[in-house]
Amino acid sequence: MIKFDIHNKETAPSGSVAALERADDDFGFVSNMVGVLAESPTAINAYLDVVLGIRDNGTLSPQESCFLMLAISSHNGCEYCVQADGEAARKAGLDGTRLEAAANGGEINDDRLNALRKFAFSMVSKHGRVSRSDVQDFIDAGFTRAQLLEVVVVVAAKTISNYTNHLANIELDPQFKLPA
Repeated sequence: MIKFDIHNKETAPSGSVAALERADDDFGFVSNMVGVLAESPTAINAYLDVVLGIRDNGTLSPQESCFLMLAISSHNGCEYCVQADGEAARKAGLDGTRLEAAANGGEINDDRLNALRKFAFSMVSKHGRVSRSDVQDFIDAGFTRAQLLEVVVVVAAKTISNYTNHLANIELDPQFKLPA
């Protein structure tokens, strides 16, 4: 496996420096994953645009977005992102039952979150070729057509981060490690 550098503002290509500053400003630090993405100005900027767009412009609640990100990362087997997304979900106010359900696929007594996860998993496993009933079940759970597209954007964000982590085998940041 190829070794990737974890870039900072001093080591990153010039086209990635502003993105590293943006990540630091928005998240309070630069994660190892973002540092790896900085190898490519295209990759880091695309990732930040998508993730911050979800956060700043999405109509899914912060809890729903975080639940969805955590569930997709778990579904994709990305240990790094499960920890990082779990921390983001805790900060967004997701309770332990919902965190556990997102991270481990368990059922929860929340029809809306179950529908959100089910639709996202259909999107991922069917490579976007969901059925009419998949879409209708999502809409029937109270979601909108715009939110159908937001799920596509979350899947894209998780594809970038999960695949980057699989490719680079990134060490987990201390900020994401659970207390012993």
